[in-house]
Amino acid sequence: MTVMTGLKAAIWASILTAPACLASVRDGMPPLPPLPSPDGQYLLSPDTTLDSEGVTIWAIRITDTSGRIEMSALGPDFSWTRGLYRAWDGTGRAWIYSDSAGDVWCYDLTPSGWHEVYWNDDGTVVDGFDTPYDLYPPVTWERRSDPQEMMPECLVENSGPGWEYTLYLPEIQADHSFLRRLVSGIVWPKIDWFISSAESSFAESGCDPGFMDWSLDISMSLPQVPEGMLAVACDWWDYTGGVHGNGDSDFWLFEYDEESIGSLPWVMIGAEDLLADSAELVALSALVVDRLAESLGEFSDMDWIMRGAGPSWSNYGDLMPVPDSTGALAGFGICFPDYRVAPYVAGPQYVYIPIELLRPPER
Repeated sequence: MTVMTGLKAAIWASILTAPACLASVRDGMPPLPPLPSPDGQYLLSPDTTLDSEGVTIWAIRITDTSGRIEMSALGPDFSWTRGLYRAWDGTGRAWIYSDSAGDVWCYDLTPSGWHEVYWNDDGTVVDGFDTPYDLYPPVTWERRSDPQEMMPECLVENSGPGWEYTLYLPEIQADHSFLRRLVSGIVWPKIDWFISSAESSFAESGCDPGFMDWSLDISMSLPQVPEGMLAVACDWWDYTGGVHGNGDSDFWLFEYDEESIGSLPWVMIGAEDLLADSAELVALSALVVDRLAESLGEFSDMDWIMRGAGPSWSNYGDLMPVPDSTGALAGFGICFPDYRVAPYVAGPQYVYIPIELLRPPER
């Protein structure tokens, strides 16, 4: 299999390439990106801090979406060779698992605020406190006892003077929750930047956004792909001043690999793995360029089209395999965002190439 290069490979390496049974950068090693509650009203943020004697201990915070601290708790010593894991259950309770201590804590919203309601320091199990499926370190597919358990969808919304954002995360199979972690690790820095930029800008302008409020809308989706693959997409739209907003999208594709040496049996792949070779890239590009030249009509500019859809691997980083009704490969689709192959007024462009055109059946 072709080894991926560039940004996607670096992102994935930071998430899943830690040794099996150890926490990776985005799955267990604080600081971790905030994890929204099922109703989108609270964020769970594990981190570490130093106690009065300079010993590293773990710390967690539960905040509302405006950043106001609802609960802060400190735990025992934290070992940097082990992880700290967090999850929400379906009733909205927050859970923490310390891999170094081997303990589990549960926090619930009571009439007097957030409080610890369960701690299994001796490993005992109490009725009504079944730990969430996604609380523990990722393990190989074969060790999962119930791969069909689902994590609920989640909508996070927040706003301030002159700005607002929304983040949508769909329902997802628990064994595929690493896709959520991937997206969360990317979108929360973007959200933090957006809020900081808005507040800084409106502080200077007296909270007057001008033409319209600043907004950031992020939506995660799980596109259908051929059998043996997984895909996650993230669609962005933001307005931060000017005449119009801007849209973009990201797409990540994974292939099941029983012999994977990582903590998960899913390996990130790209266009280099989907296409036979550079010659097939050239053939695909020619088909895509022809479709764009026809569909863009009055906005068709061949130089512009070639810059965004010419035979370059970088132009096809978001190439998506499309399945047929049996789960086999039916063709390839690719979405070109605003400005990639045409002016903004033309909008984003989607092209689908049936596999029969790219790989004509032998006669």
